[in-house]
Amino acid sequence: MPKVSRPQFITDAKHIKSSLRSARVGCGINQTDFAKIMGKSQGWISQVENGIIDISIDEACWWFENCNQRLMVCGKE
Repeated sequence: MPKVSRPQFITDAKHIKSSLRSARVGCGINQTDFAKIMGKSQGWISQVENGIIDISIDEACWWFENCNQRLMVCGKE
C-alpha cells in the first residue's frame, strides 16, 4: 500500500470543508436553518465551513446526509 503524504491529507481535508458549504448551498438551506437541522449553532456551521474548527468524519457524513448527498471516504461509500 503506498504511503500517504501529509500534504495530500491536508489538501483532502480542505477539499472536504469546501464541499460541506457547497452541499449546504446546493440543497438551498441557509446556515441558520441548517444549524437547526444539525442541532448546532449558526456560528458552528460558519466556523466549520471557514475551516476554523474541525469536524469528525461522522459529523461530515451526517452533514452530507442532511443534504441528501453522500461523502466518499477513501473511494468507498
